[in-house]
Amino acid sequence: MIVARVVWQHGNSFGLRSQDKIDIPALLGQSGAAKDGPSDPAKTERRRQPREHSLVSTAEGSKHMSSMLQYAVLGMASLAAALFASSAVRHIFSAPLTAVTRALPGASADLP
Repeated sequence: MIVARVVWQHGNSFGLRSQDKIDIPALLGQSGAAKDGPSDPAKTERRRQPREHSLVSTAEGSKHMSSMLQYAVLGMASLAAALFASSAVRHIFSAPLTAVTRALPGASADLP
């Protein structure tokens, strides 16, 4: 198998750029041809640096990130619920205290 890209074309002719060196005698079936497949897998690596993460470690990272996101959303929802509850409690307790304050002698008329 040869992996290549067409780099020029003119009529029925074209030029290819391959990722590996092509063994022409092996393609032509001449004696002394190299065996099938690349001899050194390190030479066929096209990346400058090989991948460090496997599919399993990528899945584990995604699982960890989704867990962190769930905790963040749960924390934000809890904070919103606490703020709503504190506002409701403040409103519930402020109404009777305001009534008592207004009933006291010398209370200002501009109280809420």
